[in-house]
Amino acid sequence: MSKLVQELKSDHEKLAQVLSSALAKGPTKEGLQLLNTTKAALLAHLKKEDTFLYPELKKAAVNDKNLKK
Repeated sequence: MSKLVQELKSDHEKLAQVLSSALAKGPTKEGLQLLNTTKAALLAHLKKEDTFLYPELKKAAVNDKNLKK
């Protein structure tokens, strides 16, 4: 699980960097291209969370009241 968490954190950092770059570019052709690239990466990231992270957290929450909150 920790490998997955590290991978997801890395995804977060990369997505934040690209979004920051897109924001700096503004509504230019290059900025819009960055947003489109980021959209695909973000959707892949969310699917990874839905498929691998959240089911494991749900299982763990059965025995961990703090996690369940």
